[in-house]
Amino acid sequence: MSDSESEAEDHEEEEVPKPKPGMQWLNEPEEWMQQKTTIAMRCPPQTNFWRKTATRSIEDNAPFYFIEVLGDFEVRVKIKADFSSPDDQAGIMVREDELNWAKCGIQLVGKIPHMCSTVTHDYSDMAMHPIIKLPEFLWVHAKKVGDGLEVYISEDSFNWTQIRQGDITKDAIHQVGLYSASPNSEDGLEVIFEDFMIKDEN
Repeated sequence: MSDSESEAEDHEEEEVPKPKPGMQWLNEPEEWMQQKTTIAMRCPPQTNFWRKTATRSIEDNAPFYFIEVLGDFEVRVKIKADFSSPDDQAGIMVREDELNWAKCGIQLVGKIPHMCSTVTHDYSDMAMHPIIKLPEFLWVHAKKVGDGLEVYISEDSFNWTQIRQGDITKDAIHQVGLYSASPNSEDGLEVIFEDFMIKDEN
């Protein structure tokens, strides 16, 4: 093997991306705290994640607390919040980059709480499921298997209902974690996430 071939192989090995360790923020809010598996945050007003569909606008300024994961994973959390303004929302987000991401959680549509899931590949595609009576808290669970992302909800963390399945890049590094948004409020949204868990194959 020539020196040039050896250098090329070394360069290719150096180019292989690896997840960064530890939790990170995108759009870190001024007010937040973490105690073990509980995270509380005050989401600023006029914040959202959305791309183009219906509005042609691009919104990418809401708080997102995440860890980078490579390969298959599961993420689960219990959500409690005082949803009061239209489109107040909180849940789980899985993000490859600003063009490719998914969010799933509770969202106030008008005055009615919904379980909403949005899969975005440049354009956002949202599905909504009304919640007849919003419990004190709701569990959300997302699972990546290969190139598929499955989303589930539960009121007790034992009995789960699948509400969405979407496509996701199989071998990319994904940012996986918690988000909240409050696009129409004047004073933001307070959210408490409890029993936050991420399990990956590494």
